[in-house]
Amino acid sequence: MECVLKNKRHEEFCWILAAGRMDPVAAFRKAGYKGGLGWLWRLLNREDIGRRLREIGGLLRRLLIAPVAEAVESLKENAVAAAATVKAAVRAVVVKAESRKASVTKVMPSTLLQSAALPPVAAPVPVTPPMDRRRAKKLKRKAEARRQSEAACFGG
Repeated sequence: MECVLKNKRHEEFCWILAAGRMDPVAAFRKAGYKGGLGWLWRLLNREDIGRRLREIGGLLRRLLIAPVAEAVESLKENAVAAAATVKAAVRAVVVKAESRKASVTKVMPSTLLQSAALPPVAAPVPVTPPMDRRRAKKLKRKAEARRQSEAACFGG
């Protein structure tokens, strides 16, 4: 039930004020009024102006806010679905890495998974390639030398 006001400046004032981008004084000036703020007070207290402001506000909510709320809800659902897909992919990587007897450590879940209200999941960790024999022998010798020097220092 749209009831357009007869006075064009009244209608323009209502649309400017209902859009919420200006305060009442700026909307009053933008609508073309040049009088003092007493006229603004009278305009704001008119019954037809109040009714039109409520009507325009409801119209703007239906046209602007409801579709945005629906889009946000759709994005939330998509984010949850994407997080579930990521969770499944991470688990597949962990299982594959464990099946190859690679070293995998658990890490803290990402903020995306926490914000989607999902249970914590181990994120994929780069798997280190197996060491070659020479490098392994060298590390073993260093560790042995360190133990011997500690034993000499501390009398163990």
